[in-house]
Amino acid sequence: MNISLHNKKVFFASDFHLGAPDEALSKIREKKIINWLNSIEEEAAAIFLVGDIFDFWFEYDKVVPKGFIRFLGKIADLKEKNIPVFFFTGNHDLWMDDYFTKELQIPVYHH
Repeated sequence: MNISLHNKKVFFASDFHLGAPDEALSKIREKKIINWLNSIEEEAAAIFLVGDIFDFWFEYDKVVPKGFIRFLGKIADLKEKNIPVFFFTGNHDLWMDDYFTKELQIPVYHH
């Protein structure tokens, strides 16, 4: 993992628990997270998502959880702007497989 700083910062975020306690409050939180990501993208050398981004993420071979499309879209936007994003699973993200890796080119670390 090689990150070029060039007077930029590395950001770490965790415990968003998107999906809890209910859809309405989760959508409000999702908007705040996206606003934060928008505010840091110019100065971000890399973003580390370090656990429990979702309250529960149950990923199957051909199905991913419903919702959070705005957050996923923002993550895709950051990647397209060449900002590295790394995902480390927490105890609520244990059921992640390869969706982030295949669809968003974001490495997922389970250990």
